[in-house]
Amino acid sequence: MSKPAINVIIPSYNRGHILLKSVQSVLSQTYTDFELIIVDDASTDNTAEIVTNIKDSRVKYVCLDRNSGACAARNRGIREASGEYIAFNDSDDRWHPDKLERQVAFLEKSNADVVICSMNCYNENGKRFLHPFPKAMPEGPVTYENLLVYNCSSTQLLLGKAECFKKIQFDEDMPRLQDWDELLRLSQKYKIFRQNDILVDSFMQKDSITQHPEKGTTAMNRLLTKHCDAVFSDTAITEAFFTRKLGFELAAGRNPVEELRILYSCHPSARTGLKLVLAKIGLYKLFAKT
Repeated sequence: MSKPAINVIIPSYNRGHILLKSVQSVLSQTYTDFELIIVDDASTDNTAEIVTNIKDSRVKYVCLDRNSGACAARNRGIREASGEYIAFNDSDDRWHPDKLERQVAFLEKSNADVVICSMNCYNENGKRFLHPFPKAMPEGPVTYENLLVYNCSSTQLLLGKAECFKKIQFDEDMPRLQDWDELLRLSQKYKIFRQNDILVDSFMQKDSITQHPEKGTTAMNRLLTKHCDAVFSDTAITEAFFTRKLGFELAAGRNPVEELRILYSCHPSARTGLKLVLAKIGLYKLFAKT
């Protein structure tokens, strides 16, 4: 096909049983000038058969030689992209029919480099388990500092100029929170805008990496290493970052001693002090709600 306006990238690994719905939600867009790049991360199921049976000239299939992770698959798709813009979907999520049309219009109107929409989140039984993500926040510019306080994105919500993603690709060593890491690095160089429209339906799977909190703790430590000075530059940022980190530690069954020590230094109170004491003696995780 000729050079498209948008390249849409879907990484997939052994998701042949659900991939087609994600693909169809892209192929059914009201905005039609795009190429869909499906990057198969060396699946061992029937993914190749599913994709090759899709009769649409806008679909490009790329299969990696070895399983390398979703970030590597996305980066391969980015390198294959030739259009002005890049957008992402996941193999288990579905776009609303007008996602591309509304995001391109919003990006061009706001003169942004990357835009972030919202999504509904559903469990594997189709029941919505979370408010529309991200939570209500002002539509408009999103700064690096804003992002340190609140991760307001997921990859399937992003649409941006191709040059942004080609120059700042996904960190393939991040075991989780790759979208947050990507957006933090993008925001230091490019204009990020928040778009309040709900344009994606996200479906949680049993094998999702969000089911592995220990990967979350590793990712938070990696983010802290990358952004340490900024995290400790402002009390509100420090508190927000370590509150999130504490949640991952608890979910992984650990006593968050260091996290509570830092939170206590931000806002010393009897309540936080008691939590810190309980964590030091190994009891806080027994009483805290994860």
